[in-house]
Amino acid sequence: MNTETIKTRFAPSPTGLMHIGNARTALFNALYAHHHGGIFLLRIEDTDLERSQAPLAIQLMEDLHWLNITWQEGAYYQSKRGEIYTKYYAQLEQQGKVYPCFCTRISLIAQTATGFRATPPLCRHLYPSQRNRGGS
Repeated sequence: MNTETIKTRFAPSPTGLMHIGNARTALFNALYAHHHGGIFLLRIEDTDLERSQAPLAIQLMEDLHWLNITWQEGAYYQSKRGEIYTKYYAQLEQQGKVYPCFCTRISLIAQTATGFRATPPLCRHLYPSQRNRGGS
């Protein structure tokens, strides 16, 4: 028997007003969590500091309330959770489960432009001497 609690989330970026796609995603995730006796959480993806706006985050929450969509956990603001991520990153690093990317920005842009995405990341198997060259 599975005793884990279902947890879904809605993670909008406060860079614009809510649209029908946002509302659909929030509704489906909230209903799925509710159906399974789980938790629906709200996470505000405000890490794009140039475009994110606090009033838009508030408006998103007001829109969810207007739609009668409530969350049981959150609202978590990604920009305020850096300490938590640093802690878990350090744990993963100690366990040898971190595979940093050493590609240059130009190399990453070129990979994206050509549609090439390596799985697993090409950087994962680089020798230290190759890492300084930007993953090439």
